[in-house]
This record gives sequence, structure tokens and C-alpha cells, in this order.
Amino acid sequence: MVQESGLKWAILRFGAVPLIGQVDPMMFQVPLNNRIEFVHPRDVGLAVANAISCDEVFGKILHIGGGSSGQHYYKTYLTGLLDGAGIGMFPDKSFGTAPFYTDWMDTEESQRLLKYQRYSFEQYVKEMPSALGYRYQMVKLLKPLIRKFVLSKSPYYKTKNRK
Repeated sequence: MVQESGLKWAILRFGAVPLIGQVDPMMFQVPLNNRIEFVHPRDVGLAVANAISCDEVFGKILHIGGGSSGQHYYKTYLTGLLDGAGIGMFPDKSFGTAPFYTDWMDTEESQRLLKYQRYSFEQYVKEMPSALGYRYQMVKLLKPLIRKFVLSKSPYYKTKNRK
């Protein structure tokens, strides 16, 4: 509909843009061997800001991702996020195995046009404790309870532990 609207348009499709302090039960749906592409939230902001003044983006669908340094397997990605938040990774049996809709992205054209890839996944993980502020200390204090609560959101872990 956007493409056929007659309006000047561009579509930016984002890779995995994590939000600090957010834990989504959907994380258990993604198989650990799935490919996923991280992109730093600040890089997404820059890509969008740069797209507004870049005439070459109009009429295109562009992938906004972290490039080769943002390409990980889900287990590595999630381990980094959970360790960075002070929670720690969950057991492998907590995760699904059905194919999921994430993958690595071709960001060569979007990077050429928008020049946005500045921050790595490793930088993001290092930023997490300070970005979480007092919540990071709370997580450390309440880690066993938080882990139990979050793990209770996994339909796979519940099913596999009943047998």
C-alpha cells in the first residue's frame, strides 16, 4: 500500500534493537541456533535521522542492521544481553526449536547511504550496567527470584520439566 500510494516513501526494516531493561517472554520462541542481527539503538536513530535528508533512500526498502559485527547466533546474542543485565543465560531447554523469522541482513546499501553503523554489540553489552543504573544492583540482589520469574514464561521449559 505504501509503495502504491503515490507518496514519496522509504521503508526501513530494523534488525534486533534491544531495549535496556526489557525482558520479553517471546525471547524463548527463538531457537538458539537462529541467526540474528543486532543494531544499536543509537545507530537506528542516526539511520532514521539521516534518511530524512537523503533523497536516494526514497522508493527503496533498506535493512538497518549492525553489519558483520552485529551478526550473531541467538545463543551468543542472548547470553550477552542477559549477562550484561546481570541475569545470566537460561538453560538451552528453555528455548523453542521451530524456525523463527530472524536472520542476518544485507546492510551494504543502507550503510553506504546513511552512514549509521558506529556501535558494536560488545559496546552495548558493556553499557548495560550503567544504563540500567540502580536497577542493575536490584537485579544482582534479586537474581534468583528474577530468573525464576522469567524462566516461568518459557512454555518449553515448563513442558520439558513435567516429563
